[in-house]
Amino acid sequence: DRALELEPGNARVVSTAGMVDFYIVGDQQRGVELMRRAVSLDPVRLAGHNNLGWSLMRTGQLDESWASFETARTLSVDPSWTEGPFGLLLLLQGDAAAALERMQKVQGNLGLAGQAVAYSALGQKQQSDELLRKLETIEGGPDNVLIAMAHAYRGEHDEALHWLEIAYREHSSDLVEIRGQPLLKNLESRNPATLENPFFRMVPEPL
Repeated sequence: DRALELEPGNARVVSTAGMVDFYIVGDQQRGVELMRRAVSLDPVRLAGHNNLGWSLMRTGQLDESWASFETARTLSVDPSWTEGPFGLLLLLQGDAAAALERMQKVQGNLGLAGQAVAYSALGQKQQSDELLRKLETIEGGPDNVLIAMAHAYRGEHDEALHWLEIAYREHSSDLVEIRGQPLLKNLESRNPATLENPFFRMVPEPL
């Protein structure tokens, strides 16, 4: 708030404040409002549209999220990175086939996780299993939070909590971004043995 008071017209400061409110404080409404303000202050700043797009996705405003990523795409030198968020949006809109097509263009861990959940949504468990195993054993170490998201989407609660536990023990900074994460919506019951872990305060309710 102090930074906002000092530089209320600085789009970077306003966007960062919005992200803090959204992901850390937990005030999603104010976070989105600030990120919208940041975009209006600097409409050609790529990061502002990207930040707004992800927050809108997490709050279920899928059409507006798509528009934000479309704008970010037009501002990008290499727009290929937008295939990931577009794929996730298509998945959330119920078009798993189109989501898979997008995710097959995404490199790295996000591409593997995206394809795993898309194949799961299409009922192709074997392909989903193979991609998830590859994600869990990838060279350089697994992305624990992404793996947890994939398991949660597939309805595998214990496995999802297991990978979130690992991320917590390893002090993964990615845990900050699980607040409102739509791929974790299937976590509808809690494991009593893990309730003391602070990361549960960031997972969407009910969990």
